[in-house]
Amino acid sequence: MRENGRERRPSGPRPPLQRDVGWVKDCLKIFVIYTKTQTGLNIRIIFFSNVAAQEIIRRSYLDRLAGLRDQRRIIKVICGFRYSGKSVILRQFRDELIRSGVSGSQIVFLDLDEMIGVVDNGKQLFEAVQDQAGESPCVLLDGVQSVEGWQDGVREVRDRLRADVYLTLPPFSVIPEGALDALGDAEVITVYPLSFREFLQRYPTSDERGYVERFNEYLDLGGMPYCTIEMGRGNLRMMSDGVFNAILN
Repeated sequence: MRENGRERRPSGPRPPLQRDVGWVKDCLKIFVIYTKTQTGLNIRIIFFSNVAAQEIIRRSYLDRLAGLRDQRRIIKVICGFRYSGKSVILRQFRDELIRSGVSGSQIVFLDLDEMIGVVDNGKQLFEAVQDQAGESPCVLLDGVQSVEGWQDGVREVRDRLRADVYLTLPPFSVIPEGALDALGDAEVITVYPLSFREFLQRYPTSDERGYVERFNEYLDLGGMPYCTIEMGRGNLRMMSDGVFNAILN
């Protein structure tokens, strides 16, 4: 409704915060950049459109995942530091499964960062997967480290549901030592920043921008998948500093 020329919010209860946050996440990329100073932390929040950058197909990682498909005793772990592209690779693999003929009803995909407060422990993780799983499902778990006791839940999913399990985790420097031991058989695929070949998927050469110019731009961006030339050198340096601080501290 409009009142005095302004949009008036409909009456009734507000939608859940999780829905609001999900809407923002779909529309924007939000970066929190922090640096240590003598007086504490200097924090800056930067918003960028989520639709500007062309998604890069990380073919080498997808091929490795495809090579492990249906080896159900092996849990496939996609590991890498923040913003390296782990979640995108997991979604791309889901899309490839569907294109290869796997029914959508056989695939369970959970973004566990969006399920905090709903799935908080291993038992709830197993139940959340079980509620959606058909026979011999393919289970993709994004951000599983946010779940306390996730190892127990993942193991139950594999053993009791006979599931083909794929998950993402931060670097081993962030998760407790020996965290994967409880899983038994696990294959770790470490994700790195973009190669120059992958960068050229987004920014191919042209008459105006040859390999030398593109390589210099690649060095400026640092190979981070979320960075685009349009962001500008100053913002790119701040975001890179923020990622490095998160790794080192």
